[in-house]
Amino acid sequence: MTTVSRKGTIFIVLTVLSFLLDATTAIKFHNKPSGPKTSDPYKVLGVKRTATDEDIQKAYRQRAKETHPDKNPSPRANEEFRRVTDAFETLGDPANRRRYDAQTNKEEQRRRRAREQHRRREQQKRQREDRERQERQRRRMEMADKARATQDRVAKISNLEQFERMVLDASRKVYKTHCLMMFVSNKNAERRGDE
Repeated sequence: MTTVSRKGTIFIVLTVLSFLLDATTAIKFHNKPSGPKTSDPYKVLGVKRTATDEDIQKAYRQRAKETHPDKNPSPRANEEFRRVTDAFETLGDPANRRRYDAQTNKEEQRRRRAREQHRRREQQKRQREDRERQERQRRRMEMADKARATQDRVAKISNLEQFERMVLDASRKVYKTHCLMMFVSNKNAERRGDE
């Protein structure tokens, strides 16, 4: 009996431990920052791209006070402070700022060109689909007109000789079986009408 109770106790202890470990892992995962932080120094400092050197320095001082590990008890204060310092190193020096702006302008122009090319491709695709749709519709209308004309000619046939003449005189685009079926159906309709 004692071996069974020991095994049961060990099983319960192991289950409780695994549950506690899962809960600890879940808490650690929940406290992790969601997604990558922005690396744009203007956004990190909270200034516009048109900001002056004084505005950048003022924003840096304010953000440094907020994120300094001595003033901020957050566990991510070191990381935030490092990001603010890196942003100021990039924007604080006029040469670095010009280099960064030139690089981001090139990237923005590249993205803008890619968006424009994508928009043009989509527009061309829509235009091509519209042309194809209009062509299909035009062909359907042509076929319907030809079918109506053929039906009108077949409806006027009163005997088999007229039918043969019509088929021989046609441009060979009229199908004989189709005309024959229409001729027979018209004659059947006439007989029903006579009765």
